[in-house]
Amino acid sequence: VLRLTERVVPDGSFIQVFFRARVFVDGTRFNVRALDRRPTGDGDEEAYQTARAADIDPRTPGGTLSVRLSSRREPLIDDVVARAPILTPNGDGRNDFFVLSYNLLRLTQPAPVFFEIYDLSGRLLRRGYAGQDQGGSYLRLWDGFSLDGHRVQPGIYIYRIILEADAKKTVRQGLLHVVY
Repeated sequence: VLRLTERVVPDGSFIQVFFRARVFVDGTRFNVRALDRRPTGDGDEEAYQTARAADIDPRTPGGTLSVRLSSRREPLIDDVVARAPILTPNGDGRNDFFVLSYNLLRLTQPAPVFFEIYDLSGRLLRRGYAGQDQGGSYLRLWDGFSLDGHRVQPGIYIYRIILEADAKKTVRQGLLHVVY
């Protein structure tokens, strides 16, 4: 919501609004609707006006109602953050889960995503998530248990986020520590 303190007079001038937001899909379209409220003798009169792509001057820098991501070289996975890289799965309510957040970008359709935990020898210990995701922010958890339902031993482990999109596999990984 943008509120202007002075009326904009339709004299050929225009208003340009810049905003900052996280966009996950290239070409995301935005809807624009303006409300003009004026006091009259009988109360307020309201008039809405919408904007369409044809209303935008294409010669204006950024003159579209859609947002283009800045580069095709941008990663498909970004902002991978291990929020609790030390896991103590002992049931005391503190650090009982490994928490990983990340963003998926530029996906035009849902794609296969896997969240997996490996030991240092490369053996898969647990697949914490396997599904089809679209662009957006995600949060994954691991409780410190292996595929066979046993708590893992103290040590260093590898987490991986795997995305299969655009005819390639994108992997982001890092280390986490399990202590008791």
